[in-house]
Formats: sequence, structure tokens, C-alpha cells
Amino acid sequence: MVNTYQAPLRQRNPAAFVAVAATSAIAFVLVVAVAALAAAFGMLLLLAHALSDPLVHDRHDEGSVRFRASLFSRDSAPGKDMSDSMCRRILGSFDARDRWYPPGRWLVGAVTIAGDDATVAVTHPVTAGADRETTTTVRFRYEGGLWQYCGVS
Repeated sequence: MVNTYQAPLRQRNPAAFVAVAATSAIAFVLVVAVAALAAAFGMLLLLAHALSDPLVHDRHDEGSVRFRASLFSRDSAPGKDMSDSMCRRILGSFDARDRWYPPGRWLVGAVTIAGDDATVAVTHPVTAGADRETTTTVRFRYEGGLWQYCGVS
């Protein structure tokens, strides 16, 4: 057999042919493996996103303040922990009067918004279960994307 440059690589240098073929096979397997891992990671990321809770974000408008005030009224049953719905000022206070909120269900009235602060006139029973009602002005503050209860004016 004559070794010429026109002969195929496998005939000219069998060891070089084996090295090139093995390197090509390893590179192909690595490319396919990386692509499969990237696809699997992407699918897991999409699944985690689909299963996660959406982030709540209120708007700076009267409707959002009314909604938060009515939710606070509904959820503020006696003895229920409302700290998730309270502003940082109240959470940092040791004065029990700061954490007081009108008893019973509120009827949400006039809403005034000034930047990140809002006041809401609410009509509520004088005491829980009472027939007489009174109106109180409560404050809300926009913190962390939500209107949080921030005490009585």
C-alpha cells in the first residue's frame, strides 16, 4: 500500500483517524448532553414559575385602597393576627392603641390618597355586635406593593 496525501486519513494514519473520530464523538455527546440539561433546567424553571403564587401588587388608586380596607374589615375577626396587613410603623410600635382598629364589619366611605398615604372614612359598630354605628377615619400606607393598615387618624 502506498501512503499518499490523496489517500483517506484512515489509510494514511489510522491512529490519527481514531483520535479524530473519538474526539468528534465525545464532542457530539457533550453538546447533546448540555442541550438536554439546559432543556431540563428550563422546563423545571417554567414548572416552578407556574406553581408559584403570583406577586400581589396594588395600584395607587381609590379602588385598590377600598379593596384593602374591605379585606382588612372582613379578616379582622377578634383574636386574628393581622400583622401581615399592617404597616411597618405599627409593627414597630409597642403601644397597643396603635394596633387598634374599628370593630365589626366596615362600610367603606370616602377615600383620599396623597402619595403613599391614604385615609378612608369607615362606618362601623361602636363595639362588636352593637346596633349603634360611628364613623372613624383609618389610614393606609403603600408599602411593598400593598396598601397596609396604618392606624386610626
